Order: sequence, then structure tokens, then C-alpha cells
Amino acid sequence: MEGMAMASAIANAPEAGMATSMAEIRNMCSLPGMEKMCADTTDILVVACAALLVLSTTAVILRLVARKLSTVALWWDDMTILLSLAVSYACSALTFVDADIGVGRHFETVSQSSVNLLFK
Repeated sequence: MEGMAMASAIANAPEAGMATSMAEIRNMCSLPGMEKMCADTTDILVVACAALLVLSTTAVILRLVARKLSTVALWWDDMTILLSLAVSYACSALTFVDADIGVGRHFETVSQSSVNLLFK
């Protein structure tokens, strides 16, 4: 099935093609060549997101401290940076929620209720 047809079939019936039980998933994961399908990259996603969030927050704090020490008033560029940091926090929060739901794992290894949430 081609990409758009597969996406349409999944959107109409998300349970189509999914493993029906954890036992089936374990059986699939034990087959040769299925290691990549059963790999869980959620930890990498969460760590990378958290590290970038810490890095961006540190950069903004250092910029504000530099502005304070040089007695230069905050201007529109500083406000834009603060707004961007707030948007970054919101996107990171969504990434953490999505990681909990099943982003970072193969479609076949995510529970049906999580798949339904991801497709809404």
C-alpha cells in the first residue's frame, strides 16, 4: 500500500494492521531483522529535548544578565527572545507528552489507545 492510501486506511481504522496483544509484539520482536522495529528511541528524544531546553534557557538568562550589567534597557529583540523561549517551553511540553503516548516507538508497538490519541 502506498503512503497516502496507508495513512487514509490507518486514519479510518487505526487498529488495522496492529498487533492485537503484547504477546504478539514480543513474538514479532524476537524475529530476525525486527530489532529496529522494536527499538524504543523515546529516551533519546526526551534527553535531547531537555538538553536543548536547558541550553536555550541558559543562553537567554546570560543575555538578560549581560543587559543588566551593561545597563542597556530591554528592547523589542529581548522581548522577542523571551516570547520565543515561552514557545519553546510549550513545544517541549508537547514533546514530553507525545513521548509518553508513544512517539519514538514503532507504530506496531504502541497501544491502540495511544495510536488513537496521536491521530486526533
